[in-house]
Amino acid sequence: MKLEIVHSVDIDEPLRQLLLAWLYREFGTYADEYAWAIADWHVLGWEGDLLVGHVDITERTASVGGKELRLGGISGVVTLKEWRKRGIATAALEKAARFLQDELAVPFGLLVCDPGLTPFYRELGWQVVPGPLVFDQPASFQPGLDQVISGGATHKVTLEGAIMVLPCREQNWPAGLIDLCGLPW
Repeated sequence: MKLEIVHSVDIDEPLRQLLLAWLYREFGTYADEYAWAIADWHVLGWEGDLLVGHVDITERTASVGGKELRLGGISGVVTLKEWRKRGIATAALEKAARFLQDELAVPFGLLVCDPGLTPFYRELGWQVVPGPLVFDQPASFQPGLDQVISGGATHKVTLEGAIMVLPCREQNWPAGLIDLCGLPW
């Protein structure tokens, strides 16, 4: 399998549409519930010419316990159903972790997942941390509509799920409210 990290601006439209279809298929209506941030980078896993795995990476300065903290956000972890249980997601997440550490040099990676997935991420070095975690949502956003949101009034929403961090430069996650200071990833 070949793994590559591609900047979002270098993703062509057919691949962008394929990735969106994957996310809707994997995450269902959850993908429609919120306005989401556009990822900065994508880890793409290829078997020949077939895309079989994907991870999104978003760089963000957030607020944790009232203090600014740069984070590398992980989301959109998807492996084609027929290619699962072959280590593709593990390899893509390991590549993403090296990128967070070596290229972005962020102190922590952060992801939110279904609590049932925490053992998988824990094996890769991720740690569950307490919340709450809040993020911005445009006041004009209507769930279920495919829309691009820019500017305007926002409100804070509390995200449900297991909050996990990957220590990249620091070992001690600060206590307190996690505010993504923007759309969720």
